[in-house]
Amino acid sequence: MKRSIKTKKALMLSLFSIILSIIMLAGSTFAWFTDTATSGKNKIVAGNLDVELYHSNGKAERAKITDTTELFDVDIWEPGVVAYENFEVLNAGELALKYKFTMAIGDFNTVAETTKSLKDVLKVSIIEDGSFNGSREDIASLPFDKTLADFEKEGILNIKNDSDKFAIVIYWQPTDTDDDYNLNNGKTSSDSLPLYIDLGINLVATQNAFEADSFGSDYDDTTEYKEVSTAQDFLNNIYYANSEQGVRLTSDIAVPWSIPQSTKGLSVIDLNGHTLSTSVATTTLIEQNNSMVIKNGNLVLQSSNISGATLSVESGGSLTLENVEFTTEQGAGIYPRGDAAKVNIVNSTIDTKGLAISTNAGSTENYNVQINVINSTISSKQTGAASAILVNIPCKLNIESSNINGYLHGVIVRGGTAVIKNSTITNKTSKDENELEHYFDSRDWGQGNAVNLGALVIGNKHSTNYQYPSDVTLINTKIVAATLDDEAITFPTVYMYGNTGEGLGATLTYDSKSTVGDIVRGNEHVTVNAIE
Repeated sequence: MKRSIKTKKALMLSLFSIILSIIMLAGSTFAWFTDTATSGKNKIVAGNLDVELYHSNGKAERAKITDTTELFDVDIWEPGVVAYENFEVLNAGELALKYKFTMAIGDFNTVAETTKSLKDVLKVSIIEDGSFNGSREDIASLPFDKTLADFEKEGILNIKNDSDKFAIVIYWQPTDTDDDYNLNNGKTSSDSLPLYIDLGINLVATQNAFEADSFGSDYDDTTEYKEVSTAQDFLNNIYYANSEQGVRLTSDIAVPWSIPQSTKGLSVIDLNGHTLSTSVATTTLIEQNNSMVIKNGNLVLQSSNISGATLSVESGGSLTLENVEFTTEQGAGIYPRGDAAKVNIVNSTIDTKGLAISTNAGSTENYNVQINVINSTISSKQTGAASAILVNIPCKLNIESSNINGYLHGVIVRGGTAVIKNSTITNKTSKDENELEHYFDSRDWGQGNAVNLGALVIGNKHSTNYQYPSDVTLINTKIVAATLDDEAITFPTVYMYGNTGEGLGATLTYDSKSTVGDIVRGNEHVTVNAIE
């Protein structure tokens, strides 16, 4: 059948394929679970994994991709033309997954009597952990060093609602050979139509070795472990470990440095019931786009001061603690400070002197952090200083089936979105902090956790800093505030104060199974929704 120009745009995404495959390991037996449905122009193959893909561009706001979604929509390709999509890959299920995202080349025509086609001239660039808005100025700074055929992106999404965001930009970068593709210069195509190419996007997801479930963390772990018993063994074996290798402790180890990491990007450390500690005050830095997984034992770290973080995650990096008891002898806990840094705390306990988990609003490059706390207990008990969890940037905080205990505050959401399910949030303030209850009545909040007392604090009270909305949803969650029995003083369970700018207020939504107690609304820029 002859193609019509109307239905065959120069670059139209007419094949979109999401392939989700899961391998369940039971002894030496592999079982595949898939369910295939074909509809419209796109084929979707879905198994026990549940992954969703969203996109946005200059014409469309964030939308879930379906079998009829058109992407990279360009009428006519010519030198200098750009098409882009901002993608979000979301783990919507309970199983940990790893994925590979590639472009698939379908049907295309060529310049008559040659092999020249659009796949020769269209180049791809990816913006990791970010988005693109079509800016011509930004085009000049992007590296277009990938062809359609060799572009690929891989990622790991260990926790439900974990996501990766990235932009794909396709560009016909002008060169001195462009005239070879000019059909208005006496040339024709192999089928007398304008040059076109059918592109598909393949999202292939398989189950990741990391798993927090009733089978334990190792039932599907295919990592090859090297056993280590000394600090030097640890360093030698983890340093060159690839993505399929890790280390397993056979005794307690104290390292005289920060925690050693692989130079290959992924560090997997099985504590094997032992204790890993640092003998010096230091911060372990998980560098940009690197990942660290620590599981099955005790982690004891220290810093030189109460506010110094002992674990820090840079842009695009990730940290997972699973079945770990993590304590600090001096200092704070985990500091995801880079753009789109991720922290996953699963079946673990964190007990710190300073802030247990905290973001930093010092730069916009610290935004878009994602924090997941699942089946865990997070405590920060330093008198007069500690809050358990503080987020003060546009980010995502997900807490499920956990206990969060702070001294001044349990959870502070000074920016971003938080969803808290089946959990308990408490603070334990003493009479020494009684004066803090009204300290900020006539003044702006300070930096970080210098805010009104409360088990849960939502919003912001500052005229210039932290100017973004705060949104918290509680599902079957209990908020418990400190009570001073000897002075008959009960602090607020929830304190809210909203920024005054349009769309920058504070919002709390809670269901009928949640217990929120005394909600203090500091100003009129606060919204409280009670739902069934």
